[in-house]
Amino acid sequence: MDWRRLVTITCLFGADFLSTKNLRSDNYQVGDILYWALRGSLVILYAQNSEQFTRQHLCYIDNGVEILQNSSNADLT
Repeated sequence: MDWRRLVTITCLFGADFLSTKNLRSDNYQVGDILYWALRGSLVILYAQNSEQFTRQHLCYIDNGVEILQNSSNADLT
């Protein structure tokens, strides 16, 4: 899977940064916050594109995620 196709906000931390004891590969929900171990990334999913990928679900944002849909790329330090 091409990680650039995911509709996400991603922060790179490196492999094994968070636990991967409960990995899942089913459909995700808009608002899911997860750890994507393959890329060592903390990810906020703010739109649905039907991708399925292995991830560690952490928590969920139940409203306000739509504000992220109009954001552009930004480097954070």
